[in-house]
Amino acid sequence: MITQEKVEKVLTYMAETDEQYASSKARAESIKYRLKVQEAVAFQISVGSVAERGAAAKTSKEYLDLLHDLDGAVLDRETIGTKRETGKLIIEVWRSEFSARKAGMIT
Repeated sequence: MITQEKVEKVLTYMAETDEQYASSKARAESIKYRLKVQEAVAFQISVGSVAERGAAAKTSKEYLDLLHDLDGAVLDRETIGTKRETGKLIIEVWRSEFSARKAGMIT
């Protein structure tokens, strides 16, 4: 059985992480955009065939640094998002239990 206290903790967590989740999601999207820009910049300043320039662009220090940043941003977003989804499931189970108790199906 899920307690009222557990539901309150979950609701508090969800309320307190709204901005953090939105920020981590926006950060990941921003880095994806910056990756494309950095790839284009590195491609433009590289020399060689198209394939060589593309490879140079995707292995530049700046591109790889952004890729590393994206890994962290996605991890943050997914960690918070997964905890929030778990919270939603806990609330749904609590609602079902509460409804069943009201109906006399659970004591």
